[in-house]
Amino acid sequence: MKFTQLLVLLILSTSCATAQPIQKTIDSKVARVTVFPAGAQVTRTAHATVPAGRTDLIFSGISPYLNPASIRVDGGGSFTILSVSPVANRLKDQTKRKDIEVLEKSKEGFQKQLIQHQASLEVYTTEEQMLTANNVVGGANTGLKAADLAAALDLHRSRMRELKFFEIDYNEKIKKTQDTLARIDQQIAALNGSSDLSTTDIIVTVQSKESNTSDFVISYVVSNAGWYPSYDLHVDDISKPLALNYKANVHQNTGEEWKDVKIAFSNGNPNESGVAPILAPLYLRNLLINAGYSLNINGGRTEETQYIVNGQRKMSPAYLNEQDKSNITYTPPSQNATSITFELATPYTVINDGQNRAVDMKEEDIPASFEYFCVPKKEKKAYLVAHIPNWLDYNLMDGEVNLYYEGTFTGKTAFSLANAEDTLNLSLGQDKGITVNRVQVKDYSKRQILSDKKSATSVYEITVRNNKKFPVNIVVEDQVPLTTEKDITIDDAQYEGGTIDEATGKVTWKLALLAGKDKKLKLSYTVKYPKNYRIQLD
Repeated sequence: MKFTQLLVLLILSTSCATAQPIQKTIDSKVARVTVFPAGAQVTRTAHATVPAGRTDLIFSGISPYLNPASIRVDGGGSFTILSVSPVANRLKDQTKRKDIEVLEKSKEGFQKQLIQHQASLEVYTTEEQMLTANNVVGGANTGLKAADLAAALDLHRSRMRELKFFEIDYNEKIKKTQDTLARIDQQIAALNGSSDLSTTDIIVTVQSKESNTSDFVISYVVSNAGWYPSYDLHVDDISKPLALNYKANVHQNTGEEWKDVKIAFSNGNPNESGVAPILAPLYLRNLLINAGYSLNINGGRTEETQYIVNGQRKMSPAYLNEQDKSNITYTPPSQNATSITFELATPYTVINDGQNRAVDMKEEDIPASFEYFCVPKKEKKAYLVAHIPNWLDYNLMDGEVNLYYEGTFTGKTAFSLANAEDTLNLSLGQDKGITVNRVQVKDYSKRQILSDKKSATSVYEITVRNNKKFPVNIVVEDQVPLTTEKDITIDDAQYEGGTIDEATGKVTWKLALLAGKDKKLKLSYTVKYPKNYRIQLD
């Protein structure tokens, strides 16, 4: 009976042991990363031998910031993948960077120095205490001579002075060493960039009839990474195309090292919903919203956002009651249906420290036409403007632009493409090679009183000079005032060579100036108004 029970227990234990899968740790490395504005998709590769039976393949050292739902595992062997699950590993920290290892080694050296300085200070402090306690050189009946007493006191004084100097010196050394250790700790904390130094294991459970080898590809999406575009734009000669350098400002603090990997930058969103939309019934309601006011769809208070709902003004959605809310409709922001991806031609390294790094993505020569633009009434300066046709062909995105004109940094501008038309107009900054002046001609400007009205004639002379060594095109703008009052009239507007927009009063001249030449423009108009009116004429 005992033998039978022992045999049954042995069989059960054997079957339980065989039911447990074999665990095998697999080394993998990051091969490719696609960085999004927020987040990144990491692709790892590994080569492994899969034994016969059921096996847990453990891919360790993965970022703790991965999205579990994004994990994808592909293997080319003759086996079946039964499950894929991420498990937090608090026992294995992230691989330390070389610069952090150097700092930690340096920290150990300074800690040793600190202990030595503190020990030396303790020795000198103890000796001082002993000298202070034994301050009686001789008793009343010792018969100590005056000379011997003076010598003993000199020796005591000299040694006490030395001890005090030693204590001051070591206190300073201790303070400096403590300050250095504090700075090292701060730098290590900045380089680590995160208090979570744990890792994740991705456990892939496979079932195989026989032992075989396979190449594995593992991909997943992580947070704590991102990028944004910026540009360097060089204009060396307006007769040549623009030289545009695309840059990606990338950062990552994912807990992984992206070392010598293929990197691509995409403006896509890995968190977009994959659920197809459902068209709900459209119910029409009586809704009155003033033109010129907009709806804050986020529901937050915005002082500039106002509504009129059923004839009543509402400051923001926070103040709308449920009935009001049911009477509001809005159009959500349009989404870009296409994504742009730039892939670096050579492998690149992005350190796990959260710091932004500017990466050159590509350079492109972009044809453009150039002209100068000035509004001398506002500024007596000329601005160079580039007109870029078919700008959509160049995969531009919103971003800051550093401007360089004739080899000199001239400032910053930005690509703001949401409302750009077929031709993108980009201001490249001021050009001191074009001088502009605007003065009021006193000899012709005058004021008169005619019966019950005043008459004021204003005459302005605008001078534009091309000091450059090549001809330029320049647009000059000024204005004739407008009125909405019947008692005020603007008559006899003169703007020879220009055109006027009757709706705005804006006058435009388009000039072609040869090198070293100038052009004088004249603008005049007469304003009549009641003599009891006070009017700002310019």
